Formats: sequence, structure tokens, C-alpha cells
Amino acid sequence: MKKTILIYFLLIAMLSCKNVSEKKETKTSDSEKAIEFYDLLKELIPNESKKEAIVNWDLQIEMIEWSFPSPTFDGVIYSNSAETTVSLNDSKNPVNCFLLFNGRTIDGYDEIQITVNEPENYKLENILVNTSLTSIKLLKEEKEGFPYYEYELRLPNKRPIWLIIMRDLEGQINMYEENESTITIVCLFNKIEYERRTKD
Repeated sequence: MKKTILIYFLLIAMLSCKNVSEKKETKTSDSEKAIEFYDLLKELIPNESKKEAIVNWDLQIEMIEWSFPSPTFDGVIYSNSAETTVSLNDSKNPVNCFLLFNGRTIDGYDEIQITVNEPENYKLENILVNTSLTSIKLLKEEKEGFPYYEYELRLPNKRPIWLIIMRDLEGQINMYEENESTITIVCLFNKIEYERRTKD
């Protein structure tokens, strides 16, 4: 059940970000144009002072370019997407990053799916900087087959979020065809939703 739910949401992400696979997540040579992954998360997740675990759709960040001026609605969820360039753990070789935002209401989004080139080790502790300022709790780890991780993450002055990190389906194909793969980082703002998706 858990894997069926996760595969469903990954398929949504793949259909929404088909252009990412066409670009093959090419690296940029200008590291100054990249935003550190830690800083990107801090900009995108809810502040601790917010009563609801959502972020308004009109969020404006210099390093992010929205695909649409407002979210689209498919009859079930609202969504929008964006692209930026990120640096994983202060890497000198930043990569393109595709972001898919989902929300159950027009008031804001409560989920982010982040797709990037797969680093050598994609445990959360290895792709974040400033880990001394964060609380990272590993909730689940699967080492058989493709590594898979679940975390609870707390950043300073931010509400806690729950992350699922895995190699995505298209990444599995690319690994065999072109020796390239991507990972998807699903960031959930609601603990109940996290528990529903990861329920065995």
C-alpha cells in the first residue's frame, strides 16, 4: 500500500516535469547563481508562527521562477511548478532543480516535490549544510535495492516537515540507459499526510 501511494505521486511529478528529463538536469558552471539546498528549504516551508502548515501561493523568491502566475486546479489539488539551480552541501557543481508544489486549497501549498540529479550519497545529512542548526530525525531507512529514507526535519524558526527521499522512477530508467539518475525529495508539511502515504 505504501509503495503504491508513493509511486502514484511520483507519476504525477514525472508527468508535470517531463521537461526536466529532456534537459537532463545539466550542470551550470556558475556556482554563484545557485541557491544552497538548505537555504531553499528555509524559504519554501512554513514559519513557526503560522497557525496552518501551508505557504501562500504568492510567495516570491528571487532565485525561483514560477511556471504559471497562479496555481492550476485539476479537480483534486492545486499545483504549480518552478525551476532553480541548487547546490547540494556547498558543492562547487550546482545542478538544475525542478520543484512541484501541491496544495489542497487555494490558500496555499502543503507539499513540495523536489527533483535533482542524484548525488553520491543522498541521505539528508549529506545534502544539507548548517546541520548543526537543524534537527534531523531519521524515521526509516531501506538499504535493499535503491536506498530510501524518511525524515522529520526541523529548521530554525520553521514548522517541522516530513521528507521522503528516493530515486525516482525515471531515474531508475536513466541509470541503465545513460548512467544518470535523479532523486525526488517529497516534503510534506502535515504529519497526518506523511503517515498516510508511508503506511505499510
